[in-house]
Amino acid sequence: MNPSHAQIPRLWHRFGSEHWPARLEQLGASGPVHAVYCDYESDVSGPYRLLLGRGVEPAEPPPSDVEVITVPEGDYLVFSCVGPMPGAVLEGWCRIWQFFAEPGAPRRAYTADFELYQSETASPDIWIAVLQTGS
Repeated sequence: MNPSHAQIPRLWHRFGSEHWPARLEQLGASGPVHAVYCDYESDVSGPYRLLLGRGVEPAEPPPSDVEVITVPEGDYLVFSCVGPMPGAVLEGWCRIWQFFAEPGAPRRAYTADFELYQSETASPDIWIAVLQTGS
């Protein structure tokens, strides 16, 4: 949240300025842009990795500057973001953190979470992996 340490806006800037959506399409990617949060070290307070990309069914190994990951199957809760960007996403994540801090809230799985951007102008939905009841 501290702008002087904010790495996510720089990542998004690079993704756009280096034309990654089109570059990925040339490699066979299609569909909406995803921001995938994965490789969580622990929980909401620990380090994680964030990758931006699009869906792909690779027929051959990707170039060295492209990484292919698989979002694990599982149970997800979906939170819709509303309003102008990027504030809508920040507000969405704040609501998510508050939701999971409530007593009785499902437990997060910390496998992979993702933001799904259906268009360049629409606010995304944020998909959060949760543990199945009893896990």
